[in-house]
Amino acid sequence: MTNYECNGLKYKTNSTKSVKHCPGCGSTDFVMDDCRYELICRRCGMVIDDEFIQYGP
Repeated sequence: MTNYECNGLKYKTNSTKSVKHCPGCGSTDFVMDDCRYELICRRCGMVIDDEFIQYGP
């Protein structure tokens, strides 16, 4: 399980990925899509991770 922090919020993921930089452009600027529970690179739009644990309804 990997922990991410994005925009001051902490998330846990089931993924074994441990991404510190975007594989597409090398950016470290990510945003969390709270509707789809995806970690997305702000520079190029690549979905970095999508296996997050959803704790709400």
